[in-house]
Amino acid sequence: MIQRCWASSWLRSWLGLLLWLALPPAVVPAYGQDAAADDAGLATNVPPAAQQLIVAIRSYEPGRSLPQIGAGIVIGLDEQRAYIATALHVVEGADVWVSFAAAPGDSTRARIDQQAENNLDLAVISVPATSAPPGLAASFDRLGEPDRLATDVKVSPVGCPDETCWGAPSPPDQILTATPLELWFQSDFVKRGSSGGGLFDRWWEVVGLVTTSDPPRAKAIPIDYVLDQARTWGVPVSLRRPSIPRAGYRTTVGAAILFPTAGFSERFPSGRFDLTYMVRYPVSIHIAYLRLAPGALSDCPPQNRDLDTLVLARSPCDMVVNSAVVGLGGNLVWNRLLARVFLDVGLGRVQGRYDIGGPFPGTGDDLRYVPNYVATQEKTTVVAGAGLTLEYIIRARTILELMGGYWLYDDPFEGEPLPDEYDPKVPNLFFGFGLKVGL
Repeated sequence: MIQRCWASSWLRSWLGLLLWLALPPAVVPAYGQDAAADDAGLATNVPPAAQQLIVAIRSYEPGRSLPQIGAGIVIGLDEQRAYIATALHVVEGADVWVSFAAAPGDSTRARIDQQAENNLDLAVISVPATSAPPGLAASFDRLGEPDRLATDVKVSPVGCPDETCWGAPSPPDQILTATPLELWFQSDFVKRGSSGGGLFDRWWEVVGLVTTSDPPRAKAIPIDYVLDQARTWGVPVSLRRPSIPRAGYRTTVGAAILFPTAGFSERFPSGRFDLTYMVRYPVSIHIAYLRLAPGALSDCPPQNRDLDTLVLARSPCDMVVNSAVVGLGGNLVWNRLLARVFLDVGLGRVQGRYDIGGPFPGTGDDLRYVPNYVATQEKTTVVAGAGLTLEYIIRARTILELMGGYWLYDDPFEGEPLPDEYDPKVPNLFFGFGLKVGL
């Protein structure tokens, strides 16, 4: 039934009272929902795509004229029905009426399809699919990950507290404890009317179904548990996780090619292979294999044939550092783009190569210098560094990475009797690019 939204609030109130006195109780749910519609218009801090998953519920128990206020989460849609999960105590033994955020003034009578019998405060109701808004299916990719919730993580309950529907607290509430069976969160926002509503994470993905208000805290059932129960009842579930996660991939494996700021190597280039795990937003940890190969350091081999033999024997040509590092990262996510600042520390081996000289075959202008490399320095080194990566998800599980880093390590040429012009300037700054796979 659709109630007309009157321009004058006092006129609507008097007419509503007359209707309540004159008409049978079946007319009351529509009027009760219409009262919440004006309040819903004030809720602007919840994205429309998230609002579409939440419905307002009015349930009327026999012999009672005042409705039970609540909310629900749309979890499935087929050709005949739209399926809504809600708290059992909101709808048990009552006539239930549902309104969608896209048309808050419209009410549709719902049927109770399933209800838990194991003290679980959960039920599934449904309404005809024709009453669902046309764009509802576009919101089904908002299934969050309750197992990523931890203490102090920000969450937003969305329901109908005090008959104000489709709004969220600002600032958001915070998780207190999270288990596979229940989520407790700090909240003064959850009140009468919040039961059955959705609990959203910072990415506006559903992570729970609100069931209990116990100020200054509230409780929700993790959404994975809700959906598992719904599937055991044979309820078609449409709510799904997005193919490209809004919070970024929890685990990534990647490889990047690095280039020093000077002295590009002609050998196998520098690189970094890493495994990164996002513990909780915005903190990540990683392990990595790091190869730094600055390459030619002092225009080696020298072309001056008049140099002293000792100088030729101490001309540093190149070096390489191989190390295993561990570290921490701090992450910021904007849609498909992630920026990560990271710190590395680890142990490795550093090797410096020298040119010990060679013959000058030929005569006159045809004289040529033939280098003869040997490794004269190799030792264990501590590697420490910091850097920045920019990651862009170009398609599902495929991530393009740009990286820059500054690493410190032992100089294998330190202590050698080198002339200033052949004292190598070992680069510490590297940049590069690579690919990652999201898991």
